[in-house]
Amino acid sequence: MSVERALLAALLVVIVVVLLLVMVRSWKRRGRRDQGLTAYPVPASAAAPSLSVRANYVATTRHELPLERLLPAGLRFRAQGTLAVAPDGLTIELDGGAPLFIPAGALRAVGESSWAIDRGVEQGGLCLVSWQMQGGQDGAATIADSYFRVIDAAERPRVLSAISTILPAVKPADANSEAPN
Repeated sequence: MSVERALLAALLVVIVVVLLLVMVRSWKRRGRRDQGLTAYPVPASAAAPSLSVRANYVATTRHELPLERLLPAGLRFRAQGTLAVAPDGLTIELDGGAPLFIPAGALRAVGESSWAIDRGVEQGGLCLVSWQMQGGQDGAATIADSYFRVIDAAERPRVLSAISTILPAVKPADANSEAPN
C-alpha cells in the first residue's frame, strides 16, 4: 500500500471516529436536556382497557416538530409493546420497560402520520398521539407527539377511534375574549 493510501485511510478513520464521538455527545446532551420529561405513573386503580393492541413505538418529538426528537424516560428507544386504551387514558407497555400512562386529560390530539424523525412508512401508517408531558425545563409544559406503528394494520382505525373518544373536550374560545391577531 502506498503512503498516500495509508494516509487517506488513516484520515478516513479519524473522521469516522470524530463523527461517532459527536453523535454520542449529542445523544447524551439531549438525554440531560430531557431528563425531567416523563409520562405519568400508572394509576393504582386503572380502568379496564376498551382496546389493547400490539404496536411498535417509533419516536417522541416536540409537538409539530417531527425532526426534533425528545428522550423522555421510558420512551428513549424504539421497542415493541402494547397500547391499551381505557376511559381514563392510554397505557403504553413497551417490552422490557415499566408501563407508562397518559391520562385522558393530558391527551391533546390523535391522528395519522407517514413519517417521523427517521422512519418513513406508507400513507397514514403511523398513529400520532399528541400529549402533555410531565416535567420539562423551568416547569413549562411540554407538548409531545409520540408515534406508534400498530402491528396489525387493520387495527389502526380502531386505535385512532378509541383514543379520539377519550380526548378531553376542546373548549370553544370565548367570543368576548381578546384573541391576538
